[in-house]
Amino acid sequence: YISTKTNLTVEFEACRLIVFSVKTCYLTNKMSRLIKLFTSECQDSKWSCDTSSCDGVCKLYAGNILTFDGLQYQQTSDCQHTLLQDCSEEQKFRLLLTSRSRDHGSEISVVEVQYTGHHLVLSRDGEVEVDGESVSLPNSVNEIVLRRVGFFLFVTTPDLAVRWDGADSLQVHADSQFRERMCGLCGDFNGNPDDEFTDP
Repeated sequence: YISTKTNLTVEFEACRLIVFSVKTCYLTNKMSRLIKLFTSECQDSKWSCDTSSCDGVCKLYAGNILTFDGLQYQQTSDCQHTLLQDCSEEQKFRLLLTSRSRDHGSEISVVEVQYTGHHLVLSRDGEVEVDGESVSLPNSVNEIVLRRVGFFLFVTTPDLAVRWDGADSLQVHADSQFRERMCGLCGDFNGNPDDEFTDP
């Protein structure tokens, strides 16, 4: 999630900077906040800006989705959805949800993570399968690490971190290298909340 404030006009030599941005980044490895500033330098009458990217965060709670780009909407239905997917040619990962409608919104019954040829299935009853076989936690396969902390289930890879409470709350962190490569209910991760709804 990136929050950006625009409130400053700066003039320097022949340059005029209208936007001053403060970005709040939620880091995959520490789940903490980091404030980053755009730094600008006036060169040849133009501003040259450092636009270093933050990791993306998508959140789901009781059918309410907050996309990587900050759009919030409700999605409640009894079916399977693609929450997010690497829609580049590489197609490195995909995260699927099976949910059930409830009076308070919806609850997640199954989370599926497909990552570099491996298929993980996390069930609401606490069962975890990797490539069709039931496993106990903690566990790992190649670069995928699975663990349970309290009632939370974590799936961590070099590119993604998934946290599920086993009920109706799920959070996904995606590495900034996947900006503009995503599709699914979490949006396209391009910084624009107005064009989120992309197939599949």
